[in-house]
Amino acid sequence: MEYYFTYFIVFKSNDNSFSGPIVLFENLESAKKNNNGTMHLLDDDLNGTLGAIEYIMHLPRNEFDVYDLDEEFMASSYDTPHQIVLVPDYVLVNQKIDNIASTMFILTEDCSKDIKNYCEKRKPLLGTYYTHELSQELIKKQWEKIWLSKRTNDFEFEVVKDIDIHFRLEGEKLKALPALYISRQFGKTNDLLFEIFNCSEIEKKCIDIQWKNISHLNTLISMKKKGITYWNDKVDKVYDDEIVKQMYKFDISVVITFPGIPKSQKKYGLSASILSENEKRAIRIMGVHRAIARGGILMELSCAKEELYKKYGELEQRCKAGTNNKYIWKTFSDLGKLLGNCFNSFQIEVLKRAKDITVFSDFPIGLAILENDEVPLQCYKSISYRPLTPLTRQLQMELLKNNQVYLGKKCKVAIAECIINNDENKYVYRMSDLVRSTLGDMEKNMKVSQLPINKLIVLKVYLNLLRTIKTQIYYTFQLMDIIISNKIGLE
Repeated sequence: MEYYFTYFIVFKSNDNSFSGPIVLFENLESAKKNNNGTMHLLDDDLNGTLGAIEYIMHLPRNEFDVYDLDEEFMASSYDTPHQIVLVPDYVLVNQKIDNIASTMFILTEDCSKDIKNYCEKRKPLLGTYYTHELSQELIKKQWEKIWLSKRTNDFEFEVVKDIDIHFRLEGEKLKALPALYISRQFGKTNDLLFEIFNCSEIEKKCIDIQWKNISHLNTLISMKKKGITYWNDKVDKVYDDEIVKQMYKFDISVVITFPGIPKSQKKYGLSASILSENEKRAIRIMGVHRAIARGGILMELSCAKEELYKKYGELEQRCKAGTNNKYIWKTFSDLGKLLGNCFNSFQIEVLKRAKDITVFSDFPIGLAILENDEVPLQCYKSISYRPLTPLTRQLQMELLKNNQVYLGKKCKVAIAECIINNDENKYVYRMSDLVRSTLGDMEKNMKVSQLPINKLIVLKVYLNLLRTIKTQIYYTFQLMDIIISNKIGLE
């Protein structure tokens, strides 16, 4: 059984031909002629999908969102986004998607009735709608419909608190959605909405709410580990002491959107010099979508100024002729000063205390040495980069969820190793042995072999040779093809 939902958005495509990853133009004039006037290259065909994406982000991501979860189950969520598939109308008709269980179809206004009839034949759980039919009342009905269809399940969970409280958030208020999923579990939906609609600084308020949510969650987990499973007067003191510790940690993932491109890209490429309103909206959507997945918060920045890219370009040019440590460190500090002007003091504090950082930008902010720091940001924070250009592609990739499988019970893992331990394979074997020993340590810590087995996972480990530099060989391992058989046990 699949526990996550797949939402489809179908849009009318003005170009029914297949375009590969590289689009060739005869000359620069031809390229400029095909430019649609956007900074980060957002296809006009996607403009009508943005409202539908925002609507879907108000709905459950998976089956567990409609359940009243315990704290440990909530904390086990690592990467839980909405699975949203953007589909051109001609692809929907010409490509078979019968193997994908569709939760809902949303069609842009210019899609034909034939397309709608095709979608309705798929019998999606939540139905098929045009974008003008989406409403706040429909959100409430669809949460209830999911609960009614899932309440007879494999889990001993009751319905989530506040399942009947919904408000369609728009504009900057979308930033509250990542906090809404956790607030709903604590029965604090009305409190969140009241604060969001009665504040002057929405981003700061969203960060404050999520900070309190995560601190409260971590406090409950810590108390449970101490054996506290019921509440009395003495527990209040334990809670008060523990939540102070948790709030000090600020254990929150931070997502940053930082648009902007260098002058050279505007001059010689396809990009416009002004960020369009639809691009701003699409970039915010990606940031909110990622913050929901990480249970974190979103910080939006204005476009990167040319001084940043100019200083970064100088660094690249100087490094072509060799490196100079003094110059490099000075440039990192200069970048820090320029970057610091893009944040306010509150955002800088959040950035430095973040658990991890995801950046949607064409500029590598991790190189900067921020004020009062001694090393670049990336030296003490885990940073994941998501380039904004081309924005059409990044939006499509962000909305798709990496395949995950919920097993329900712990299981055994079988690894078939076919690498001979000889001199020829010594580098390969060393990495393979590291994977094996690491999994062995995980098995001891998690005690995965103590429960009965009803499923078999076969992990195929593929070795991918990246490159050879002089005598050094670099390898990467990828865990591929998770094959699950529900009826096979491994003794």
